Amino acid sequence: MTLQYARPYLLRAGINVLGENGKQQKDHLVTEIRNRKSLGANQPDSDKGAKDIISELQNIHLVIIEESNLVRLSSEDDIPGGREGVFLHTGKQVAETVDTRTQMDRLFTNLAHEYPELIIITKFIFRNGPVKDHEIKREFDGQTFRGNKMNEFTLSMSQHILRDSGVIEDTDRGVVGASWPEQAFAHILGEEFNDLTDGDDSKNVKEPVLFERLETMYGVDRNTFDRLLSRLQRYGIVAEGSYEEMTIDLSALMEAHIYE
Repeated sequence: MTLQYARPYLLRAGINVLGENGKQQKDHLVTEIRNRKSLGANQPDSDKGAKDIISELQNIHLVIIEESNLVRLSSEDDIPGGREGVFLHTGKQVAETVDTRTQMDRLFTNLAHEYPELIIITKFIFRNGPVKDHEIKREFDGQTFRGNKMNEFTLSMSQHILRDSGVIEDTDRGVVGASWPEQAFAHILGEEFNDLTDGDDSKNVKEPVLFERLETMYGVDRNTFDRLLSRLQRYGIVAEGSYEEMTIDLSALMEAHIYE
């Protein structure tokens, strides 16, 4: 799926309208989103921009468009089952989240599920930052990750999403990583595990060895490592053994759109 216009603060506006008022006719929701937040210079036709936002909310499993163009928040029954949907949040879960930071994190999680190029762009910035826009384009323009081909527009929109979500931030010398999303962390963890085991996920790896690699290559600190590793354990992706050993289910990462 090709990334379109998907600014997280606008997605959040649409979610909050539905959370506050319940089901909405699509045309009415377009008006409400437009009134909540300016769609910016990149979308001179604000009606079209708001419609794009509703389409993206549908693409990332946060809303369902029913017959007669009624739009509602998604629930557990609407989310892909099994390991594919292990990271996903429902529209109701996002709408019920009081904390803005957590709400934006959950929006980003669903975006990264459908647009996993966000994961590898994040990885590149954390490993190489500060980086300039032209360096990101040089690295990824024309490349494909999990079937999604990147171009100048999608790379620019990806950076907007990463900024809006607090994943990256600007400095005088370029963009740098700011906060690790759980899927990007899962990706680099799986990548290093795969390298250490030669692709055999039946093998175990010492947890301190993995931490040292992520700390050295990506600047992952101990608190971040422990916090995100704990989440992956809850999801059943990481299993701990004895003597500080652990294994990672790489096939689960592939099913969750994180790895290829």
